[in-house]
Amino acid sequence: MIMKMENRSLNEQPFGEPIKIRLPFFHPDIECIQEPQHSNLSHPYHESLITFIEEDTYQRICAHAESDMRNEVGGALLGKYCKDNETDQCFNMIFDVFPAKPEVNENFSAPALMRFTHTFFIMLDEYLEEVNRKDPEIIRLGMYHSHPGYTVFMSSTDIETFRTIFFEPWHISLIIDPINSDAGVFFWHYTDQGSMEIGKKTGFTLFKSNISKNVQSKIK
Repeated sequence: MIMKMENRSLNEQPFGEPIKIRLPFFHPDIECIQEPQHSNLSHPYHESLITFIEEDTYQRICAHAESDMRNEVGGALLGKYCKDNETDQCFNMIFDVFPAKPEVNENFSAPALMRFTHTFFIMLDEYLEEVNRKDPEIIRLGMYHSHPGYTVFMSSTDIETFRTIFFEPWHISLIIDPINSDAGVFFWHYTDQGSMEIGKKTGFTLFKSNISKNVQSKIK
């Protein structure tokens, strides 16, 4: 994939400490369900970061990916960066997405090509401002995009884009291949030498949307 971005000013919300809450596996108000059974999915989480996606939100991502089986599509992942208040395990809870809309002329996609432009990030900022009026702890957790028919991986261009735009420890890249029914999450981790590099593909866990609506307002 080539993810092309124009110069833009993205007003990333100032972020402090992660939200302290029990892992969804142990939280009494959250129902985790089985991880998606994709053909090439690796272990469901990485020791430095676990990803949880609201079931309805994941269905929206899948529907977006399946809307164009020839060209790449994508958007932004929104949710909360958390830390278990007993084990200190860090994890993301993804509640929402902001798709790149094809009717916006500056946003276009093609086979092995996606472009998120200045207009897209302005629209994302405006959407986040609206969301943050109700819940100021919702932040941009990363991006998702499709690889229709050519598997789930981070190309050298993907990695360079991620390094430039998504360099925080909670930023993830979710890639989905709707043709091969595969998906995976990629994110930064520290090497033994202290540098940051993209880890191997990891899985993710879905949680029930009818419960998460209540949980979302409780995570403080």
